Amino acid sequence: MFEGVEQASATTRLIVDVQNNTRLWNNYGHTPRELAAEKSNLLPFPSTQPRRARKTGRNEPCPCGSGKKYKNCCGKANIIFCCMGAGQTAGQIRKLNRYTSKKRNSFATSPVYLKNAALKCIR
Repeated sequence: MFEGVEQASATTRLIVDVQNNTRLWNNYGHTPRELAAEKSNLLPFPSTQPRRARKTGRNEPCPCGSGKKYKNCCGKANIIFCCMGAGQTAGQIRKLNRYTSKKRNSFATSPVYLKNAALKCIR
């Protein structure tokens, strides 16, 4: 195919040059060579990990500022929003909340319990 090593290396250089100077869709119309030249304009990666928000406990004061416990304020909203995603109507959600308020034990807010309770309220 090639008559010598020089011809193979010259062909390889031409192919690499074409690849580095071809505008690519993935690069938003820029060539790889242009992106390499703009590398000095890039921001450095952050050296620290981003902080994660601390999860509010059920018996802690609610972060909304109402003064109530989280479980009696915005913690109840989590049950409602969880069930609204299942496509229940407002009446079914009220029925579900009444049903779950009767069962005030530790499993009352588990996802499996809520799913079963939502199925009972739909019927």
